[in-house]
Amino acid sequence: MIKHIKDEVKKVMDNVEPIKELLASFEDWKAYKDVQSSGSFNMLSPMAMELSGLDEAVYYDIIENYEDYEQLYGEGMFE
Repeated sequence: MIKHIKDEVKKVMDNVEPIKELLASFEDWKAYKDVQSSGSFNMLSPMAMELSGLDEAVYYDIIENYEDYEQLYGEGMFE
């Protein structure tokens, strides 16, 4: 019986995606979205990153995990 339970738990755990560690705070997300909503910059440009005030690691983490941040912090409040 215990072996059966262990096997079932293993099956479930094998299908669980690891949790991503997101680097940006809500304030970082807001700074990114403020620059994005201005519509003045390609968000991949160094000027956009500079204007946001974010460091490179956080800035590119937002770009790479945009949908996760959007789900976590929301979209509508910046429009």
